[in-house]
Amino acid sequence: MHAFIALLWHADHPSACHSAHKFLGRMEQAFDADHPCIKTPGFMLFDLGSNTTRDTIIRVNGADHKPVGAIFGTLFRRSNALAPSRPITNFAQDEMLRLSRSRNECVLSDYWGSYLAFHSDQDGGSVIADPTSSIPCFFLVHQGVLIVFSHLEKCTFIDPESLSLNYKFVSDLLAYDKIQSGATGFNEIQELRGGEKLVFHGPRLSRHLIWDPRVIASNHIAPCYEDAAAELRAMTRYVVQCWASAFEQTTVSLSGGLDSSIVLSCLSDTPFASNVRAIHFVMGTDDLTEVKFARASALKAKLPLKEIQFGALNLPRLDSHPRSARPFRKFLTLIPKLADIADILSPDSAILTGQGGDHLFRARTTTLGFADFLIDSGVSRNALRELLNSARLSRKSIWAVLREAIPSLALGARKSTLITGIEHACTPVNRSALASLDPRTCAPVWALEANGLPPAKFEQVSTLIHLFLVRETLDQPFHRNFVHPLISQPLIELCLRLPIYLLSWNGVSRGLVREAFKGEIPDCVRTRTAKGASTQFFVKQVTSNIVELREALLNGRLVEAKLLSRNDVSKFATVESVQTHEFGHKMLIYYTIEAWLRNWIEKLENVRTSA
Repeated sequence: MHAFIALLWHADHPSACHSAHKFLGRMEQAFDADHPCIKTPGFMLFDLGSNTTRDTIIRVNGADHKPVGAIFGTLFRRSNALAPSRPITNFAQDEMLRLSRSRNECVLSDYWGSYLAFHSDQDGGSVIADPTSSIPCFFLVHQGVLIVFSHLEKCTFIDPESLSLNYKFVSDLLAYDKIQSGATGFNEIQELRGGEKLVFHGPRLSRHLIWDPRVIASNHIAPCYEDAAAELRAMTRYVVQCWASAFEQTTVSLSGGLDSSIVLSCLSDTPFASNVRAIHFVMGTDDLTEVKFARASALKAKLPLKEIQFGALNLPRLDSHPRSARPFRKFLTLIPKLADIADILSPDSAILTGQGGDHLFRARTTTLGFADFLIDSGVSRNALRELLNSARLSRKSIWAVLREAIPSLALGARKSTLITGIEHACTPVNRSALASLDPRTCAPVWALEANGLPPAKFEQVSTLIHLFLVRETLDQPFHRNFVHPLISQPLIELCLRLPIYLLSWNGVSRGLVREAFKGEIPDCVRTRTAKGASTQFFVKQVTSNIVELREALLNGRLVEAKLLSRNDVSKFATVESVQTHEFGHKMLIYYTIEAWLRNWIEKLENVRTSA
């Protein structure tokens, strides 16, 4: 897990220097002095993570060979030949000059990975978050010092008395807990989103969007299907193998579905294979079992598989949510018995998942691919073929496809899928919060406005926000070195440039990637379009703990703050309601928000009482 804290300030301002060194003193009292760090006038960066055996700070020097910043995280050089390579541990002089002259912006075109790029100069500095937002990046300004950090719960040296709860943000989370607005649970703390650059000049802060997926998607390519499949296969293997090279031991979380099976296959018959194995978590509910598919994929890859049973459905204690900058779903993650996973928790090991494939490879039944084809090619000789493919993909008649696709050709008709989803996710408990939420404040502009993209491609772009929320957000031991290799910038950019009707080749969900990995994964997995689900697992978790959930919310801080209605909670928090309502599982989200809010209110009350 990557965790850090950084300080930037004006080295020529005495008051800012005094504040920075005073803050540094508190930091050094709070944690081990052996943490890797870089210290220069106006800039300090500390690695607070658990990966002490790996280099996570890469120094960047200017033309005078003096430090002007650093890259924190895991970084790979781009390769036109798609030749896998290990992470960068240092830059050549010409690379540092290019980085320093561009104030690190060339990191987006020349490199990729999981990182934050820091630049420092006499006027202040800047921070760039990688496009996938893989490392949480929060910031605040205190007495002339920009404080940037990944995990507030690790930053015990930040004075809680300087923080005030942002109740509007908490209310918005009840309506839609995947908000990426840049706001947090505190009025003083903001979040830097993926592909953004934060510029710090004195007391002035400004954000700039420097990676826009709509720009990538507008530069589309349309190779023949055979070439597209070959390129998709090569790119997928490249990013997976690069990530595997970063660790001594790699474990693939093998669900048995298409995407995780592809990840495992990319590591078979490679130099990494001897250090690769697979694990499969057995849910133990009425959801469609995936065990036989996981076994088939492991057998095809000739790699060992370990099956781990999830039995207990207990909720984490209300007082155990880390004091993070905002509530996170990861709080609810069930942790297996340590005896089952002890051998995969070392700093030199990683767990790779197949997360991200649904979004990138397009596991979606839509009619809009035909609209995109008409925009790209007009009523050409392949139009009938694509009309039939869209009908097959959407499971609708060609007339229904025409009724939905033709009106979407008008630019004004392209509504963000994200906004539609937010408006739909209403329960009796959150309807008041939903009514006060402006959906257009919930995400970056690229997820809200098409900017000329065809309708199906904009649908893909607007849902990337969910993809970028798949990250390790809390400081918990089980989450160390969880890596989602499919959520890598080169693969994302390729999938953005490929037309939707090509990704859904032959009218099949994820059709192109299925063809790309023909012969690499078992056909029972490759051709299967039904997906395993964990829906019943979460419903069972709610119903098994309905009394605890009900009491926590009825007597909680959310009701006290009038963010929830006690009457609404009382009516909805029943086994029958949860089992019959489409969003009954959201009771777990409300519990998470309640746990976070309760933990912080008690902390702030104790601090102010003792003061």
